[in-house]
Amino acid sequence: MNLDLPPDQPQESADSESAFTLQSRAAERPTDPLVSVLLPAFNEQQNVVPMLETLHTLFTGLGMRHELLVIDDGSRDATVEKVSSVMNRLPVVLIQLSRNFGKEVALSAGIDQARGDVAVLIDCDFQHPPDLVP
Repeated sequence: MNLDLPPDQPQESADSESAFTLQSRAAERPTDPLVSVLLPAFNEQQNVVPMLETLHTLFTGLGMRHELLVIDDGSRDATVEKVSSVMNRLPVVLIQLSRNFGKEVALSAGIDQARGDVAVLIDCDFQHPPDLVP
C-alpha cells in the first residue's frame, strides 16, 4: 500500500503556516500576564485557606499578578465559609456548584470564569506542591 501523496498535492513542510502562527502568538504575549489559578474543592475545609495563602504568598513574592478561583463542587463541610473568610484580603473568586458534579465539571466552570492570560490547575489538598506552580 502506497501512502504517499500524489505529486499534484501540496505537502506540508517544517516551514508551514502553523510554525509561523506559533511564532506570531509568542510575539503577542503580555509582558505582565494575569495568572488564573483554578482550585477545584470538595470538602476541603482543612486545606483550602492554607493553600490560598501559600499560593498568594508565592505569586506576590514573585511580583506576579494572579487570581485564585476556588470552585466548590457541592461541599458539605465548611469549605465555602472558609473561602469566604479570606476573600477580603486575598484575590479570591468563589464559584459554587449546586451539587457535586465532579472535578472535570468544576474545572470547566473555573475555566469559563477565569480572566487570566494563563490558567494553572491545582488541587486544594496539597497533593501537588504549590511552590512548583509559579
